Amino acid sequence: MNFNALGLQTIAASGFAPINGLKMLSVMPVFHGFGLGIGIHTALIGGACCILVPKFNVATYAELLIKKQPNIIPGVPTLFEAAAARGQAGNRRLKLPQGRVLRRRQPVY
Repeated sequence: MNFNALGLQTIAASGFAPINGLKMLSVMPVFHGFGLGIGIHTALIGGACCILVPKFNVATYAELLIKKQPNIIPGVPTLFEAAAARGQAGNRRLKLPQGRVLRRRQPVY
């Protein structure tokens, strides 16, 4: 896998190009290709600040969003479903950045 190509393609497809100066919240595990390639390498080659979270905890995820205020949050559907199911930020309203949901297209056989 070519992580440079993956990172540059992700930046181009995200609609955020260029990403230098933005903050990316990386909660995916680095032993996973998505976590390393998208969550860390993309931020580093694009000049973004990479906020590394060693372990995803749904109970503190909303607090992390409030405290760090990331511009980009890469993740898989399961991560966002868990965060939405929890749906708690105390009495504070989460103001999330505008963004895009990049969906994987189903292969055509």
